[in-house]
Amino acid sequence: MPANSWMPHLLWTVGFVSACRADSGLPPVDRSIKISYPPGVTGDLPSDTFGAIHPLLVRATDAAAGTPLKGIEVTWDGLAYPPPVQPRSSITNDSGYASAVWRLRPYAGIQSVRGYLPGAVGNPVEYRLLVTAPLPKP
Repeated sequence: MPANSWMPHLLWTVGFVSACRADSGLPPVDRSIKISYPPGVTGDLPSDTFGAIHPLLVRATDAAAGTPLKGIEVTWDGLAYPPPVQPRSSITNDSGYASAVWRLRPYAGIQSVRGYLPGAVGNPVEYRLLVTAPLPKP
């Protein structure tokens, strides 16, 4: 097959995928906004026990310049019902940070929470934690 004979197939595929995305109800990708962890933070938190409370932060910035964006709504999802994250959504402050509080559910294993900013680069931001049962009191 000549090197350029695959190009029409590639262009058709890209157009088809774009059309499917438009029909799926998903928001268009907004490459101008980036959602991320705060500087120096990763999504893997230390382990903890049932019921422990952890503050969460995500940051919304201009993807090109890196400047913080104020007034952007971030939705939080604890991947469980009832949601272990409060509030369900929060608005970024002057520094571009949106916050929430995560209460660990009463089961051992990996638990996770996500901060969503649909269409943004880096979406979603996920925090993970190994939850262990509390030790019995003597």
